[in-house]
Amino acid sequence: MSESEHIKKIVLATHNVGKQREIKSRLSKYNLEVLSLGDVGITNQIEETGTSFRENSLIKARGYYELCGELTLAEDSGLEVDALLGRPGVESARYGGVGFNDQDRLLLLLDEMKNIPGWNRGARFVSCMSLIGLPQEPSGIVCRGIIEGFITHQPIGLNGFGYDPIFWVALECNTMANLSIQDKNRISHRGKALKQVCAYLEKLVPSK
Repeated sequence: MSESEHIKKIVLATHNVGKQREIKSRLSKYNLEVLSLGDVGITNQIEETGTSFRENSLIKARGYYELCGELTLAEDSGLEVDALLGRPGVESARYGGVGFNDQDRLLLLLDEMKNIPGWNRGARFVSCMSLIGLPQEPSGIVCRGIIEGFITHQPIGLNGFGYDPIFWVALECNTMANLSIQDKNRISHRGKALKQVCAYLEKLVPSK
């Protein structure tokens, strides 16, 4: 039996609906059942104890793989702002503390940046994706993607999630939140990391 015959399913190790939507869109071309954690009955959350996006993505991929036994794709990503010395970084999803939602975190960051002039508002989104469960890669693979940009002075756009409304992409003359899911996948940090993941999957999983 070939390796491709063993790979029928992939579990997206995230409870973030926005991430699920973007990743599923990219994986839809494969003859592969793309499952959420809820689809496989997992409701608990793996604690992110790493100090880098890479460490956290591996922790989540390994942890959820042990729970489900299926090929597992996990991602850790976040926003690094130069004027804030790299914050919020790995704390992007938890910035501001317990009780803060995406909008609260976004407004907090804008407030911290209120006295920072235009060209000093450089920032980047970073994504690390870990894939655990490939037969020929027992220790897993990690793929990394980055997109450079700037922090706007106010939210612009209604698409996307997280910090997308305040992340300006110069080449697109727009924020992430004003891009279609197809355009975002084409240029984004997550899209770049996922492109590398797909390069591995293409060797093992047939396209539809």
